[in-house]
Amino acid sequence: MITVGDIDLLYHLLRKVHNSNDPELIESVSALSKHLLCGGDYPSLLKFLSYYGTNFLLEDIIPIMRDIKQEEKFERVVEFGCGYSWLSLGLYPYLDYVPTWKIDKRNWSLVDLVADLETTSGQQKVLDTLKPNDIIIMSEFIHCLDDPYNVMLPFKKWPKVVIEYMPTYPPDFSISYMEQISKYGCSPVTLTYLLNEVFGKSISKVEDLYPYVLVYVKGVE
Repeated sequence: MITVGDIDLLYHLLRKVHNSNDPELIESVSALSKHLLCGGDYPSLLKFLSYYGTNFLLEDIIPIMRDIKQEEKFERVVEFGCGYSWLSLGLYPYLDYVPTWKIDKRNWSLVDLVADLETTSGQQKVLDTLKPNDIIIMSEFIHCLDDPYNVMLPFKKWPKVVIEYMPTYPPDFSISYMEQISKYGCSPVTLTYLLNEVFGKSISKVEDLYPYVLVYVKGVE
């Protein structure tokens, strides 16, 4: 139930956004509001996620990816469910300009390959383009899948970096997120679920990027 205190806090925070005089922030928050309050405007959501990821996640992801690059010696970054590609494009200059390959089921402007990874034909299209020294990255992709285990299974031999929104506190963050994404047929992802149901013992590292979690998955034959 929404209380007057909730409304007061919302009003205060929206004023702070307005008073920031940051046009990119104002536009991204407006886009998020449009998505949440007006029936699921996906491009508006991608606009907010790109802003948030670039400004608040990328700085912490870069050193982790540099360490992984030292270990994996990967030669190309392949982004699943890339959307507006903030993750692969943001990492590009910090990983010695390793080429990127961006995949999504929707034909956004920066997508290199249009493929629905929840279909056998889409998976095969991607497999036909993957190279031995690729690494697969994804942000807020797993929770959109009906069957994450079977979608990821054909790609098990490639290392992966998985980023998902997993707030553990305050409890209201998690509750509102679960309720909201369930309206669009998605299910929240927990670390336990990734460990036990999707990647199992292949998980090599877990990094807390609160309210996100980054999971590094080793490739297996």
